[in-house]
Amino acid sequence: MKLRWGQLRGALSATVTIALVAVVTGVSVLWHPVAANADPALDEARSQVKQLLTKMRNANENLNRARDDLDDSQKRQDDLQSKLGELQRRYDQTSAKVGKLGAAAYQNGGNVSTSGMLKSGSPQTMLDQLSYIDVLNAENARLLREYTSARKQLSKTKDGIDAEVVRRKETANSAQELKKQLQADFDKWKKLRDRLSPSDARQDGIAGTYDGSASGKAEAVVKYAYAQLGKPYVFGAAGPSAFDCSGLALMAWQQSGVKLPHSALQQWLLLAHKVSYDSLQPGDLVFFFSGVSHMGIYIGNGNMIHAPEPGDKVKIGKVRVSGLPFKGAARPG
Repeated sequence: MKLRWGQLRGALSATVTIALVAVVTGVSVLWHPVAANADPALDEARSQVKQLLTKMRNANENLNRARDDLDDSQKRQDDLQSKLGELQRRYDQTSAKVGKLGAAAYQNGGNVSTSGMLKSGSPQTMLDQLSYIDVLNAENARLLREYTSARKQLSKTKDGIDAEVVRRKETANSAQELKKQLQADFDKWKKLRDRLSPSDARQDGIAGTYDGSASGKAEAVVKYAYAQLGKPYVFGAAGPSAFDCSGLALMAWQQSGVKLPHSALQQWLLLAHKVSYDSLQPGDLVFFFSGVSHMGIYIGNGNMIHAPEPGDKVKIGKVRVSGLPFKGAARPG
């Protein structure tokens, strides 16, 4: 039997009316107008992973920066300690000379010895020798004063550096503890997310082969980046078996003799040669987020090699992708 349009429309209207009445009255019906595959637990897990990833990227940048600052302070501390040691050595040598000259020139409580005068050949010769000794003593005394003054100033400077090292150690330790805490939270939520949605755990884009597109210094950089594909992401790592995003970049450019700090933000600030997206060349460094908490190595065709996040691996990905706001690019070397 065929239903006319009027009859069909009436039946549909009745169905909608029944559904609406059921919603209002709380009567359970078989049809539920709910979004397909909605899972509040999965949504929460994905949200937590995303938020924690942002926090971890920032924490990692802070930790790398704190370690670089501490390393700089410790190097200056070692340098000052070396200079202080050299000053002390010179002071001790000069003091010993003064003592020897005094012992040679004065005997018996400060009186010039007769035997010394006789050995000198004549009184005038002896007086000349004593005058020369006085000059030497005066010069040595001046040196001792200079050494004492310099040592005092260096010691004061070193006290400041020592205090700076203590502060920066505390900062680095605090950053390390925060990273551990965030890592534990991230691992918990990521495990839940991956269990609820195994497709979220797929490691796409890991494979790739260098195609010879780079040239000059960038060639060694891109080759190195390709050779690291598939290695795990580890916060603060710079090879050889694991990397974070800035660690991969600094090691890649180190192959061409370019030294970079272990921090995406510091690399962005350091590199003066900025390039636009349309001017990107293989080997250029691409940066993401307004605070510059992630980066990668451009390899051509809109792609990059990067170390994305904990639990992931060094992989090939698109530079322009949702959820990864492009900050800019720079060209080392």
